[in-house]
Amino acid sequence: MISREEIDNLANLARLELDDTQKESLTKDLESILGYFEQLKEVEGLDKVEAANHVAPNVIREDKIINESNQKLVEAAPKHNGQYVRVKKIL
Repeated sequence: MISREEIDNLANLARLELDDTQKESLTKDLESILGYFEQLKEVEGLDKVEAANHVAPNVIREDKIINESNQKLVEAAPKHNGQYVRVKKIL
């Protein structure tokens, strides 16, 4: 069972302000989710399954212009470099 202190700590870490009703609902939801993980412990042969390094493969494709209307859109952009739209760097 998840304690009230654990719910308060999770809410604090997530920067959430929860009332008592929301905390009760969250407790039930988390206990339900954790119950599914307990069921996984009962599955035979699970220890033989290799862990995945990532969910989806990295697919790299070449950027190419499909039709002329795309090129017109690029040229209409305030800043562009050839076939690419220049945008502000976001870190």
